[in-house]
Amino acid sequence: MSKAVEKLEAALQRLIDGKTYKINNDAVALEAGLKRGSVNKQRPELASLLIKIKEAEQIRTGKATAKEIGANKKAQKKADK
Repeated sequence: MSKAVEKLEAALQRLIDGKTYKINNDAVALEAGLKRGSVNKQRPELASLLIKIKEAEQIRTGKATAKEIGANKKAQKKADK
């Protein structure tokens, strides 16, 4: 994992721990000291980070629980086999 991705992962974790107002791509980029738009779909190395950001926002808003997200991941892995 590159240093930039590690920096973004750490920023996401700070936002999750800080119970911020909204967790999105721009919030993670700004928390990591980058410009808005730095976290986007065009960068394949950020694919897993984008999923984690989406899941964190779903948990924050109550649209999903960590348990539900974990179950969905297990089901997806089984389907991929």
